[in-house]
Amino acid sequence: MKNLLIFTVLLSTNLLSGANTLTPSSPIKITRRRHEPKEYIKATLKLFKAKKGKTIIEIGSMRNPLNHDLKSGHCNSCLCGHSTLWWALSKAEVYSVDIDDKSYNITKNACKSYSNVRVVKQDGIDFLKKFKKPIDLLFLDAWDVNPKTNYAEMHLDAYLAAKDKLHEGSMILIDDTDIANGGKGRLLRPVATKDGWEIIFTGRQTLFIKKGAK
Repeated sequence: MKNLLIFTVLLSTNLLSGANTLTPSSPIKITRRRHEPKEYIKATLKLFKAKKGKTIIEIGSMRNPLNHDLKSGHCNSCLCGHSTLWWALSKAEVYSVDIDDKSYNITKNACKSYSNVRVVKQDGIDFLKKFKKPIDLLFLDAWDVNPKTNYAEMHLDAYLAAKDKLHEGSMILIDDTDIANGGKGRLLRPVATKDGWEIIFTGRQTLFIKKGAK
């Protein structure tokens, strides 16, 4: 079927308890068309909760208001950064950062009922440089994939700015990694791999976890 993305994330009992190996004892199947990232996000949150994560940083906020039930995954609108609301439901401490006025206002309004979400209007890289707390999940979905811009370099710079706040057990999730020869993660992926990050799944989004995570 055209544009159908099918892959399996293998999150074993050992992995969920902290080991850094994968076995096919408890597979999470992700079967969605390219423009429906819901299952990637849900798989990431499952691992985040199992590892008792506390802090989520999202670089790149909502682009459009939510106009459907979040969990329905309506395919015509889930390109819009609704991940912010999924993070909100986790009850973790969430920071959603965007320098764009429209995105900031939309996200601020969408998350007004979530006391655990802080929406910040600031350059994402500057925010990460100044952030002082440990980051358990870093979600990078900011600079659009555009051959006329340095989008891949900017996502790499965001990782480098957050690097000293990331730890064994931290996760990095990157959106739009299945287009443009790696998309937003094109330059980040080889650097992170060299730094000891392991890919848990890849496709529309790619999830990394630090090797040797406890």
